[in-house]
Amino acid sequence: MNRKEELIKIILNEKDFVSVDFIAKQLKTSTKTIRNDLIFLEPLIHEHHLNMVRKPGVGVTIEGDFFDKQKLLNTLKQNTTHSYLTPEERRQHLLHSLLINQTSKRMKDLELDYYVSRATIHADIAHLNESLKPFQCEIYYDKQHGLKLIGSEAQQRQVMAHFGPLEPLVEYVMDGSVKSKMTFIQRFNDVLNLDFYEIEAIVDEAQDLLGYTFSIEASLNLIVHIAIAIQRAKQGYDVTLSHELVDTLKQQKEYNIARGISLRIEQSFDVKLSSSETIYLCLHFLGAKRIKELQFKHMSISSDTEELESIILKFIRKVQSSMGLFLENDAALFNSLLLHLKPTINRLVYGLSLQNPLYEEIRFNYEMIYRAIELNIHMFNEAYHIHIPPNEIAYLVLHFAAAKERNVTLIRTLVMCASGLGTSQLIVSKLKRTFNNLHIVDVVSSFDVHRYKENDIDLVISTISLETPIKTIVISPLLTDYDISMIKHSLNDVQTIQFSNLRFLPHHVWIEPEVKSKEELLLLMSNQLVKEGYVKTSFYDSMLEREALGPTLVSPTLAIPHGYSDHVLQSVVMWVKLKTPIHWALEESISQVLLVASTHHDSESHQHLMIQLMNQLEDLVWESTLLLISEPLSLTHQLNQDLCGVIPVKE
Repeated sequence: MNRKEELIKIILNEKDFVSVDFIAKQLKTSTKTIRNDLIFLEPLIHEHHLNMVRKPGVGVTIEGDFFDKQKLLNTLKQNTTHSYLTPEERRQHLLHSLLINQTSKRMKDLELDYYVSRATIHADIAHLNESLKPFQCEIYYDKQHGLKLIGSEAQQRQVMAHFGPLEPLVEYVMDGSVKSKMTFIQRFNDVLNLDFYEIEAIVDEAQDLLGYTFSIEASLNLIVHIAIAIQRAKQGYDVTLSHELVDTLKQQKEYNIARGISLRIEQSFDVKLSSSETIYLCLHFLGAKRIKELQFKHMSISSDTEELESIILKFIRKVQSSMGLFLENDAALFNSLLLHLKPTINRLVYGLSLQNPLYEEIRFNYEMIYRAIELNIHMFNEAYHIHIPPNEIAYLVLHFAAAKERNVTLIRTLVMCASGLGTSQLIVSKLKRTFNNLHIVDVVSSFDVHRYKENDIDLVISTISLETPIKTIVISPLLTDYDISMIKHSLNDVQTIQFSNLRFLPHHVWIEPEVKSKEELLLLMSNQLVKEGYVKTSFYDSMLEREALGPTLVSPTLAIPHGYSDHVLQSVVMWVKLKTPIHWALEESISQVLLVASTHHDSESHQHLMIQLMNQLEDLVWESTLLLISEPLSLTHQLNQDLCGVIPVKE
């Protein structure tokens, strides 16, 4: 049926009659076979309300409605895959064919291939072009030549790497099963048409020569990138790299290894790789994620380290504001971001993006941090003309999550044990292993507890009851699971939470004002505060100026617009619960707004308020609970209680 399907496609693709000789040459068979096929197909053609017309010495054509012709093709295609593709699969197949084959596709061929209308193909192109925007590539349609993927070689390789055959990668990385690996290999072989195992052996050889081991996802990504390089080289395409980068990379020890691996690839796949491809491979080695991280002390492949350090510091300041923490003095965070981003930026500049097998898990568990980074990642994109995709953002989240853990308020703890040194050390070890916010100041006997005053110690953990004004938790000498649970429960009472001095006033808590846009709402709030003498008239413009720097969204439904303190006369907070959500930034619409206008003098109080807000947002139902409150005074009490530590007086 495949030959008969191709026969029908040839006839339908021609506007006029097509000769049997021409069809036979196209299908590489005899004219007798074609005539027999036509006799076989004629009843089927009639069943589809079509008419096959023959003209001796001229050829054959099929007359009838376009959709009847498509139904005929569908009948012939019932044993093929294209007629069963989902819209997403069809788009992926179309993009892959443009990437791999590098040939123009005629619209009529695509209609027949996928058994869809021309309008559907146009919709697919529009959908794909949206996805291709970050890579500065585009599917261009020309009526005369058809569809073609437009973009530089580096950009097209970036697209191939990002949209390549990696769908089963996450599953393979996470479970490592034979089934998952075979799925990945099958997909690899189908799309790239190269021997996976041969390239895998080359990557293993590279690891031996380099002296370090790639992570699983980095190894698989490198295999795919080598396959892409082989295909592109065979098609006559070559990457263009800057002289500065070439000169820098040639000084690295990885370059000589890349040269040897390039020769190995040439011998195995009968292909000639240019010197640029060798440099490109060296860049892969330097940018690959490793199980044992490379020390960067004696290596620099970027000439703008000072610029990168400056951007990282600004980036930390932006993200910390959204997180409600002070992180810019965290040297460990700064250094880890610097070491991570240097190779990452170099990878992304040349189209090398790593898949992240933990992406979904990271985004789910650290949603607030992810959103804070996502809102500010444009700083690197704009500075280095790159696109940092979501899977790379997730890697950055882990650095900030670790910084947040380090940022916890330490509880100064005294451990008192009456059972001897061995037992006390066991207790201390368990406490340190279980709690990251306990600072063990000392281990003492009951006679020495009195040496420490309330100003020195926040908590005493003791194996016996004590008479002391300091909060004491009595545990067993073996520190059982019950004791651990009791300590966890009690720590909430021990930690002294610093609340904001700012307060919500009832007339500054609005419920369901009639507004249609962000600008209208901000102007309304600003005018109210100007009238009451809290801010200058220039405060509104300063809010818009701040919004232009980047979105002030802190959750899917809450925004925290703010102006600069120079325009604030007296600190004040406002809360608005909207009747109808309004568009705020990106593709997000919000239902609630917190406006904080703070003077320089009250900046610390502002920070305390933001910390409490971030703590509340970790409770996924907190915002929805506020949305259910319909009375301004009740909402005011709730906000003051949750964010400012004010317990409402019961009447």
